[in-house]
Amino acid sequence: MYACHHFLEDKWSALMESRFRWVWGIVMEKMSAGMERMLTGTSSVRAPDGSEPFCLLFASIEGGTELWAKNAAVMGAAITKYHAMVRSIIALYDAYEVKVMGDSFMIACVNIVVGMKIALAIQLESMRAVPIVPGFTMLENPQGGGDPSCWRREGLRVRVAVQHCVDVVASYDAIHQRYDYYGPSVNCCSSMLPVACGGEILLSKESFSALEAMPAYKGEPCPWDLRQLEVHSFHTDPRGMDEFISVSDVGPVELQGMPEPVHLLSITPKSLSGRRFRNVKVA
Repeated sequence: MYACHHFLEDKWSALMESRFRWVWGIVMEKMSAGMERMLTGTSSVRAPDGSEPFCLLFASIEGGTELWAKNAAVMGAAITKYHAMVRSIIALYDAYEVKVMGDSFMIACVNIVVGMKIALAIQLESMRAVPIVPGFTMLENPQGGGDPSCWRREGLRVRVAVQHCVDVVASYDAIHQRYDYYGPSVNCCSSMLPVACGGEILLSKESFSALEAMPAYKGEPCPWDLRQLEVHSFHTDPRGMDEFISVSDVGPVELQGMPEPVHLLSITPKSLSGRRFRNVKVA
């Protein structure tokens, strides 16, 4: 508009400006709608169709309700940054954002090796992105403890549940042009999330067995950004992901809505293995 005003000079009028704004608004609206359709269409290509096993993740922020009550303005800004961080990880690993509800993400990806990479990346990037926003501080009595160097008070604590899915129905909503997923594996994954502490990754023993059975788990070099918290080198390391995670046996746990206790394992990046979590009620 400035350029039009500059070149037309005396011919420019308030009427012309109002018409210009009206036309420009329509153009921007159509462009935004077109970009959204393009992104939705591209994203749907990445969505597992349920015809073969894949991986689901649920992620949410510890103490989200309390953090909103503590300082809504700061938390609102932190959520925006958190959404951007998680979505960048989803895009990096060619995964699919099923839905987001407040601070809770549901993510689908091609297999559990990729799912574990996403979960590890969320934990490590949550530590690197500090302060998440100026003025943010975590709650006074968080669930996790242990080595203080494995935590940042100025960062969010994100809990993640990961599930190898073998009995899921994929449903495509033609109106909203999105996939959603239903079935026992989905129920198990969503039931694990409330049991997890902020800063922790939980998965079932069966899912971990599926992870170990995949050649890429040990045979594919672990990405440099998942090997350590502080990135000092981008060199290739031939060691697999199994060398860069810490695994703890939680045991059988009664999960809400599940007919039988589920044997859970707790995962952290090895660079954050000093974290300790409150024990859940073991069945």
